[in-house]
Amino acid sequence: MDKPKLVLVSPEGIRIRGTFEHLCGCAAISNPGDIRRAADGTYEFDYQGDTEIYWDDQETAHRRGERVCIDEEGNQFRESELRLVPEDPENEE
Repeated sequence: MDKPKLVLVSPEGIRIRGTFEHLCGCAAISNPGDIRRAADGTYEFDYQGDTEIYWDDQETAHRRGERVCIDEEGNQFRESELRLVPEDPENEE
C-alpha cells in the first residue's frame, strides 16, 4: 500500500500554497519631462506601469524567526502554526 501524500494546511485546514516573499524592483517613470517639484520639496511624477523585478534579491519573509506561509485564501501564518496532513483526493480539482 502506498503512503498517502502529505500537504501543509493552516490551523483552519486550508491548504498552504506558498511562502510570502519580499521583492525589490524598479518602477518605471512614465515621462521624465513631466516631473514636478512639490511645495514640500519632494518630486511628483507618474509611473509607466512597468516594474522590473530584481529576482536575485528575492527573500522569504520571516516573522518571529519563522518563515511566513500563505494559504489558498491569502491568509498568512508562521511555519509553527501549520499542520502536515494526508492529502484528501476528494478535495483535489
